[in-house]
Amino acid sequence: MKTPLLWQLAKRSIAGHKKTYIPFIFTNVLLFAGEYILLSLSSNDYIQERHTALPQLLAIGLILGSLVVLIIAFYTSFFIQNQLTKEFGLYTILGLEKKHVRRVSFYQLLIPYLIVIIAAPITGYLIGQFLFVMLNRILKDTGAGFMDYPIDWMSVGIVIVLITMLYSAIYIVSIWKIHRLNPLDLFKDSRSSYGAPKNRWITLIAGLALTGYGYYLALTVTDILQALTSIFIAIFCVIIGTYLLMSSLLTILLKAMQKNKNHYYKPVNFLTVSGMLHRLGNNTIALASTAILTTGVILVSGLVFSTYRTMENQAVNVQPSEYQVFMKGQFTLSNEEKDSSLNNILTQIDEEFNVTNSHIEKTQFLNANFVNNELLPLYGPDDPRNESIPDDTKRIFLLLSTKENYYESINQTPTDDDSWIITTNTLNIDDVNALTVNDQTFDTQTVDNTVISSIYGIEVLYIAVNSIEELQQLSRTLEYEFSNDLEYTLHFDLANNSLEKEEEIKQIVEENEGVVETKREAIQVIYQLNGGLLFIGVLISFLLLVGTGLLLYYRQISQGVEDQKNYQIMKQVGLPNSLIKKTIRRQVLWIFFLPLLIGIVHNMVASKLLFTLMGMLGLTEFSVYASSFLIVTVVFSIFYLVFYWLTSRVYYQIVNEPV
Repeated sequence: MKTPLLWQLAKRSIAGHKKTYIPFIFTNVLLFAGEYILLSLSSNDYIQERHTALPQLLAIGLILGSLVVLIIAFYTSFFIQNQLTKEFGLYTILGLEKKHVRRVSFYQLLIPYLIVIIAAPITGYLIGQFLFVMLNRILKDTGAGFMDYPIDWMSVGIVIVLITMLYSAIYIVSIWKIHRLNPLDLFKDSRSSYGAPKNRWITLIAGLALTGYGYYLALTVTDILQALTSIFIAIFCVIIGTYLLMSSLLTILLKAMQKNKNHYYKPVNFLTVSGMLHRLGNNTIALASTAILTTGVILVSGLVFSTYRTMENQAVNVQPSEYQVFMKGQFTLSNEEKDSSLNNILTQIDEEFNVTNSHIEKTQFLNANFVNNELLPLYGPDDPRNESIPDDTKRIFLLLSTKENYYESINQTPTDDDSWIITTNTLNIDDVNALTVNDQTFDTQTVDNTVISSIYGIEVLYIAVNSIEELQQLSRTLEYEFSNDLEYTLHFDLANNSLEKEEEIKQIVEENEGVVETKREAIQVIYQLNGGLLFIGVLISFLLLVGTGLLLYYRQISQGVEDQKNYQIMKQVGLPNSLIKKTIRRQVLWIFFLPLLIGIVHNMVASKLLFTLMGMLGLTEFSVYASSFLIVTVVFSIFYLVFYWLTSRVYYQIVNEPV
């Protein structure tokens, strides 16, 4: 058969299925535009030179974004293939051979492929310019402009390769589907019904077990380290469990409703329950996928919003003074040598500049166990004494100092009482009035946690004791590999700080074998890390939102095509339009909003685990976390309602069309 005729068939098919093709092409353009943005930002020269910590974060975001883009685009392509099944069957009955049908399928994919490979990089470049400037504003870099974001031809090439791989995979699936069915099957397949699904008790039990275990991990997490090891297992269990439950639990519940004659044999309930059973037979995977995407959108967006709200506070608390200096290889020096060297550096800097708020802090860092207001040693991994440690113990990071150092850091006069000063970044110590160590109890007073730097990504308990001797005794009790070495850090500010003075101070410190860290540079690192996470999170949230919207749209389209004939039959047998519309509305509402409800429940259960992880980014107030997720959930629910309104209109148009 001649190519022009097959080409015309393909173009007419696309025009006839424009409600399916146009959203698919549009979302593919947006998805791969996002892919181009991540690729181009990762290799951008301006970012490579100005924000050295950002490319690594963008590389991680690129991997996640690529997976999201390819999975969503490939999965939604099945809806198009299902819509074309009847058409392929008609071609074969009219005399086309399978090789001709394959060529028509090729042309049907070639047209959107060409549109996407042209439009996606252009769209990505145009949107990427504004996002590039926005990203640099988040990083407190106001010097970046559109000229610093040139078109990246390497990224264009990679995007085209990814698009080609995607459409090749879609075409292979189409060829396989055409090859495996005979002409009559092809014609019948799009109208065939799965019938009512069967009860699947084994699937239900497996789904409950996996989801329950994922929930258990999320609800029993006690510290950041445990949260890091549990989150991926919990996510995997909940995803698989959701798919299993959606394919079993709903069917069992609906069949239980069927057995309740008083409920079932009423017009609306009869049509709703039977219709829902039919829908579940065809839509369990789509329902579960929508629930997972909904969960992902709320989760990622909530984390992004929480990060944004805590970023400023984290930057303020990253370092207590403008400068902090410590000696190179300080663990090879004695405490006296460290003290003498830092005092020498301070003297030289003070001779050149107006130094203020200077003091040398003596600290010791060690790991310990914390349970029931008691500090316990952290033994080696194979030590049998670990068996005596309670299960609800938190593994924490102890930051030990003296009260003299503490009062110097806040410019206050020391008090005469013997109680220890304690504070923490993430632990709950509101009811801690005393600490027990080695069967001894020490009175404590809790202070503000600004003395703990926000760079710590784990639970830190700061303790200021009465003397160096008491500090070393505490360390000797808790550390199974005790060392008398203390960390000496010189802190100071300048009355009139400037970048020129920073360079001169760095030179003095380096000449004396020291290392200097400035608050300005520490804040810059915080903005790079958090700003990068924020940007990646926003982009991933957008991709998930686009995927969710497309999946909702296609589910309504495919369901509308399946319900079209049934709707017409119900009208022909005399059922009133009001009853038909009420029944369909109830079914659509259940199918549409069930994934949203599941997504909200998943995120509510995960709140403890997620809040614990957010401690790594300086989030210590649960109210900030909870309010962020509440706002995100409300906003997403509004978007979801808009999706429902738009897709429902298309659905009702389809079912009202004559067969």
